[in-house]
This record gives sequence, C-alpha cells and structure tokens, in this order.
Amino acid sequence: MTAVPPHLQRLFTPSTPMRELTARSVMMGCLLGSMVAGINVYFGLQTSWNITGSLVSAILGYTLFNLWKLHSPYSLLENNITQTTGSAAGSVSMAIGAVNYLPALKMAGVTLTIGQIYFWAFAVSFIGIFIAIPIRKQLILREGLRFPTARAAAETILVMHHHQDTRAKQKARVLIIMGIFAATYTLLAFFFPVLKHPHLIEAIGLPIIAHWGFSLLGSPMLIGGGILMGIRVTSSMLLGAIAAWGIIGPLIQAAGYTTSTIMDYSHGVVSWLVWPGIALMLSESLTQLLLSIPHLIKSWCKSTDPLHEKFDENTKPFIIGFKPWLAGLTFVSIVSCIILQTVLNIHYTHTLLALALTSPLAMIAARATGETDINPISTMGKVTQLSFGYAAPGQLPLNILCAGITSASATQCGDMMQDLKTGFLLSANPASQFIAQLFGIVAGIIFAVPVYLLFDHAYKIGGAAMPAPAAHSWYGMGLVLTKGVSTLPLHVVPAMLTAAYIGVLLPILRRFKRLNRFVPSGIAVGIGFFIPAFYSICIFLGGLTIWIWNNRFPLNARDYGYPFAAGLIVGEGLMGIIVAILILLGVKPLFA
Repeated sequence: MTAVPPHLQRLFTPSTPMRELTARSVMMGCLLGSMVAGINVYFGLQTSWNITGSLVSAILGYTLFNLWKLHSPYSLLENNITQTTGSAAGSVSMAIGAVNYLPALKMAGVTLTIGQIYFWAFAVSFIGIFIAIPIRKQLILREGLRFPTARAAAETILVMHHHQDTRAKQKARVLIIMGIFAATYTLLAFFFPVLKHPHLIEAIGLPIIAHWGFSLLGSPMLIGGGILMGIRVTSSMLLGAIAAWGIIGPLIQAAGYTTSTIMDYSHGVVSWLVWPGIALMLSESLTQLLLSIPHLIKSWCKSTDPLHEKFDENTKPFIIGFKPWLAGLTFVSIVSCIILQTVLNIHYTHTLLALALTSPLAMIAARATGETDINPISTMGKVTQLSFGYAAPGQLPLNILCAGITSASATQCGDMMQDLKTGFLLSANPASQFIAQLFGIVAGIIFAVPVYLLFDHAYKIGGAAMPAPAAHSWYGMGLVLTKGVSTLPLHVVPAMLTAAYIGVLLPILRRFKRLNRFVPSGIAVGIGFFIPAFYSICIFLGGLTIWIWNNRFPLNARDYGYPFAAGLIVGEGLMGIIVAILILLGVKPLFA
C-alpha cells in the first residue's frame, strides 16, 4: 500500500491507501500491451511507425476494471502500473526488430528460426531499462524534460480517476466504437478488395497517375496513424511521395535506369528510389545527433552519482542501490554475450563493442524522447552500423544484428523514461514501475515473435502489401557499408549526395524559430520514397483530419483525438492478424 501523496489528496479520501504493484494491474498491462505489440508489428511493417501501449492500456485498463465492479477499487497507481506494463510490452515489436532489422536480416539472406528469434529477443530487450535508471535523475528530476506522451498518460489517468469522470467513459467508448468499425471494414475489405483499393482515379480517366501509385487506399489504420503523426509529418511524407513517384520515378524510368516493374525491389524503380531516401534519412538523423552532443555531455557531467540523492516527500527514489544496479546491468550484458555467441554465433567481442556504443546512444535516444516525443532508435542503430562497417567489414548479417542491440536498448530506454515520467507526475514508486517493465517485456516478446512470423509467412515482407520501409533502410545501409558503392543502382550516387545535403540542411534550418514550423521532416520525406504513394496519401488524410479538427474544435480534438486514432489502429491491427491467418488457411476473397 502507498499513502496518497499530498498533491493528489483531492482525488481520494484522506484515509484511503492506494494499492500499486498488484497482480491484477500487471496482468492487465501484459494482456493489453501484448495486443499492442502484435498491432505494432502490422503497423510498423507498413509505415515504420508504432503506437505506444501506454494510453491504450491506461484507458482500456480503467474501463475494464470498472466494468467488472471489483470488490476493491482499481486505484490510480494501479492504473499507472497497467500503463507501464502495457507500454513495455507494446514497444517490444520495435525492440526485437520485428519491423526493421529482422526483415532486413532476411533480405540479407539469413532467416532465423522461431527459437533463435526468441533467444535474440530475450538477449537484447532488457539492457535499455538498466541504462535508464541512472539518467532518470538528470532528465526527469533536474531538467524536467516534458516527455509529451508521458504527460498525456498522467493527465489521462488523473482525469479518469477524478470522481469517475464521464470523459473517461466517453474516451473508452470512442476507442471501442472506432475499433469495431475499423475491424469490420478490414474484414470486409479482405473479402471485397475494392474497398481496400477503390478505383476512383482510374474511373475519372487518370490511369497513368494511378499507375504510379497516386490512388486511394481504404485503411483505417493508416488514417489513424496520420492523426497521431500530425500534419507536419504526414505532409512531409506526401511531399516525399510526390517527389519520388510523381517526378523522379518517371524520369529515371524514361532514362532507362531501371529494368523491371515499378515496385520490384531488386531492379525496379523503387530499387533506385530507396537510395536517395536512405541518404536523406541518414544525413538528417546524424546531423541531429551531432547537434545533440552538448546535451549528452551535459547528462554525463551532471549524473556522477545517479542512484543516490535527497528527495522531497512527494518524490520517491529507486529502491535500487548502486551495487544492485551495476550487478543487474553486468548480468544482462553477460547473458547477452553468452546467448548471442551460442545461438547466433556473434563473437562476444562484437557484442561488447555494440554494448559500449549502446549506453551513450541510448541516453541520447532518451533525451530526444523527452524533448521531442520521438525516439530516434533507427538513427542510433545506424551509428552502430557505421561503426561496424569499419570494425567488421564485409559482414552484412553481423552489421545488422549488432546495430539491433543498440536499437533494442534505445527503444527500451526511451520507453522506460516515458513511463518513469508518468510515474513521477503521479508520485508512483519507480521501483514498482521497473518490476512492471520486466513483466511487460516478457509478455510482449512471447506474443510479438509469433505475430511477426505469421506476417512473414502470409506476406512478402518488403513488397507492396508490407513495404517495411525501415527494413529497407537497415538493409541498404548495411549493404553499402559491407560491400561498397558498387552495389548501388546506375547513376544513383548524384541523387544520394543531393538528398544527403538536404538532410544536413533540414535540422539546421529547424534551429531558427521562424522557419521551424515550415521545415519538413526528412525522415518522413525519406519514407515517402520507400512506400507506394497511396500509403502516403492515406496517412496524409489522417494528418489533414486532425489539423482541421484541432482548428475547428481544439478542446474536443485534445480529448478524443487519441482514442479516435488508437481505435482505428487497434481495430485494423487486430483484424489484420486474423486476415493473415485466413490467408495462410487458403481463404480467398469473394470478388478479386
């Protein structure tokens, strides 16, 4: 039991203690977070984005426990444990590489068995949460970084527990209704494919535009994703699609630079376009990283005694001393070395080199998450890829997997910091959240691995249905670093250099406040080069929806924008798993 903190006493009677780390709160978080992990595999293989399990778990956990009319009330701090566990489980799909480096590894000719993937997942998924512990004091207590998603989760939990606020029920109702709608639409679109790809552009006499992908796509998930991404990111993605598929693609095809169909990732137009996309994304990411170096130095200099500090009465320290923390970090590092050498034949020296790079890079990722709400895990992985391009030249699978260690740690470190920020705002016990994270990661791994293998068997990952833009980026980066520029398509180098120059320029321009809002996201523009144009159009419609919604009804959009979008993503994501099973069972659409 935890006494009610003074600044939260208005929500409860003074004599009422609050339960916190309970079996029911952890189990609910594991259940909801595992669902989100499976959804994120589907969503990530299409867009390279993922959704946080935090708010979904907080809202649905509160709703389900209140529907059951429990004997003991479901407390605010239990709700926080549910969102912490759900957040940890939901992020596993990105941490284990199901949407980026595992399919990239398959593109490199290496297919792991289910046992190898499970061993890999358990080897790399726990390092990041240990890295997060010593920097909590600096980023949350001293600097007070915003961590926007974490604040939203804390505010949502507070609102739901404030006299059983009716808005909590309304948010849950919106999420569930949109989820049912999206699931129903997705199932109907499987049996009636015209719902997935309405041929409206062809019908109005513009088949050449549709030929290059500028058509409509019926995907509730992508519209929901666009709502969460916002107008800047989605318009950037549309800009990339117009540049790639509306201008550059037709020009290089007319010039004879490609020899196959447009979406052939081996010799088609897309196989040429991915390279300037990679150059743009990488150069912007690395430039942003270089601009963040002063923050890294600041974190190191101010965190000399990370686990011991005096706290006021409303701020609880970790019940983890320096020695137990160091022992835990050492243990998971040694276990990782043993598993990776035994199961995947990665020499322990390579694992140790990856781990040495991982700590500072994961800290940068956590800081970026706190400042921008975006965890640059792909960028952190690329830095390790660059390092291993020199340390282990010519070894493409090793390059991808060792970079995966960094990516996994950055994912879990950023996620842990988000949850700790939520807990700090609610005066939760951070040690309880740490334990909840452990349970959530295990649950997410158990569920995410078979879902990834399901999609891998039902679809061609890297094709039009599951374009896996992040995987192409990882594979392309590793290919050039290990095999040289001779592997690049004809005449693509000048385009890559131009894209790289633009990528360097973008984060510099964002430093000017007057220009910041008009500077596109290079990452999003680059993704527009990877995926068919109709994906970018659909995502942009979601961004346009939330932009109009925010301008016309800002308070309503603030309250219900996330549940609306999350419902669309959850509904199609869950039904997408069922559709993949139908495909494996040989079920055919009614009207192809």
